[in-house]
Amino acid sequence: MSVAVVMEGSDQVANAIQTALVNLHLPSGSVEIVAGGRRGEAKNALIAQVQAAKQRNPWYINDDIMLLVRSNLHELIRQQTAFGLGRNLVGPQFLKDVGNLMVLSVQENIRQQKNKDGTTFGELSARYAAFKRRKYGFVHPILVASRDLIDGIKAVIHKTA
Repeated sequence: MSVAVVMEGSDQVANAIQTALVNLHLPSGSVEIVAGGRRGEAKNALIAQVQAAKQRNPWYINDDIMLLVRSNLHELIRQQTAFGLGRNLVGPQFLKDVGNLMVLSVQENIRQQKNKDGTTFGELSARYAAFKRRKYGFVHPILVASRDLIDGIKAVIHKTA
């Protein structure tokens, strides 16, 4: 059996979740966060990478969401131990739930314009701010003007044998 959780820049979180999932004997699989949307996954993923390089990196699980994931994991472990429940009790729905929480976290990080270290996103260049002002009537926060990237973020569950 193999279980993997993938979220760039969050190796410790991914490892903790992966270890807990293995201990719960869940079906094999992985959770991946992708930037979909109307522009397409490739273009939004490129935009996300460029913004991360400019010190605007919302691609992490924030503390509030991490608390929910940990609480759910602890409850599942408690139930499995207390009731002596067997393998694959939780099923693939748990991976979907973890993925949805990861998506909520990234969307909230974008709304708050915060990096993992608590700093706010770097300022827009004067040229890009002027472009946004002309196009939208005012300067939208980074990564939300068209809502394509923030609304296109999704969790993809990969099942493995």
